[in-house]
Amino acid sequence: MNELLKLNIGCGHEYKKGYVNIDAFDSSIADKKMSALNLEFDDDSFTQVECVQVLEHLGAAKSIYALAEVYRVLKPEGVFIIVTPDLRNSFKIFLKGNEEQRKLVMNWIYGLDIPGMSHKYGFPEELLERMLQETGFFDIDIKRINSKSTHPSLQVVCKKPFSRWHQLFTHFRKKLVQGDLVDLQNQIDVIDKETILQDILTAVLKTNTARQVLQITSTSSPKIGQVFMEEYVAENLVSEDYVRIHLGILEELALLEFPKMMTYLFREMPVIPGCQSETFETVRSMCAKSVKKLISGEKEVIDELRNTSKKVDIEIQTIIFSKTMLNSISQYHQALGAKAFSQNKLVEAMIQYKNAVRFNRDNTLAYWNLARLHVLNNLQEKARVCYSTTHDLVSLMHPKVMKPLLREIETEFEQAMKRNWKHIDQPVLSLLR
Repeated sequence: MNELLKLNIGCGHEYKKGYVNIDAFDSSIADKKMSALNLEFDDDSFTQVECVQVLEHLGAAKSIYALAEVYRVLKPEGVFIIVTPDLRNSFKIFLKGNEEQRKLVMNWIYGLDIPGMSHKYGFPEELLERMLQETGFFDIDIKRINSKSTHPSLQVVCKKPFSRWHQLFTHFRKKLVQGDLVDLQNQIDVIDKETILQDILTAVLKTNTARQVLQITSTSSPKIGQVFMEEYVAENLVSEDYVRIHLGILEELALLEFPKMMTYLFREMPVIPGCQSETFETVRSMCAKSVKKLISGEKEVIDELRNTSKKVDIEIQTIIFSKTMLNSISQYHQALGAKAFSQNKLVEAMIQYKNAVRFNRDNTLAYWNLARLHVLNNLQEKARVCYSTTHDLVSLMHPKVMKPLLREIETEFEQAMKRNWKHIDQPVLSLLR
């Protein structure tokens, strides 16, 4: 290992003596070209890590994994220093400053349109503190620096504790990335799976039981649970004998593509408008009961699950069952429906919008467009039902835009029933007016 015990991430054109200087875009100054998302150093290598004006270039999702990598390579009691733009003071300067100051501070907020220089995210101090706490850092001190300049910043100093659990999680995250089980280019995917990871971490810190991990991941993402369990054993935090049954169940569920099966079961449930959450919980509860039977050793459950898996016809691949994932599928079908509607392919549009509501019972736009399609197909009663559903969902789901939208829907319905079809021969694309 290099004798230098300090690491400077994203050095750019500033070489710091006494540090290992790395940069993801330019090796002319850096000692090595290296991504903050994949630090090529052993665990516990550095007494200090600095990350100056870097996180904003990564974005919120990638920063979670960059912080985990820093935690991994930092020695216990080692110091981590972050400097990143101070959004609050930057916006104050923009609002109060002259034209030149506004120009400078806008470049500070958004960065420059140069590879590696654009800013993807700004971190409010409360978010930054929470992300550091969730990674495992402690003794977090946040200060505002350069507050009166056009480059106001937040400076964070924190430490790494002695925590085998949080160190385990850095390895866990790395395995997820290496196994393509999390897409760092997709912020929605990262945040969706982060919910599972934080639930696992909370569970092991409180109870340190494999059963808790199994319960959390079996009905959300067995593959993620399997990777954690394998790392759990590899870190010698639990014996292989202790988790053999739990790991075996997760492996079996992963092979059966359990999240995909749950998605299929969700789609096949009765469509009751406005009951997305209830339907989601029903499916998850039903599948959790199957998992409990597996834990109890009821072997016939596997045969039942295998038979169900043969019926699954959903093309979209997923390793996670979540409301976010279901909504993404619904949005995909909604977009296909809008395209077909715009091309006057009314039958295809009807199919796609019906698929959209099967994956999201709360999809107001899909119901509204189904109402229009029913009108155009002279299906007056079906149109009436869909307009009524749209009206109810707007009242339930969209209170901020409720009154004008309700008037618009009521007026459109009245005109449609009078066979005045003007303005409804194209899809509704947004609830925002």
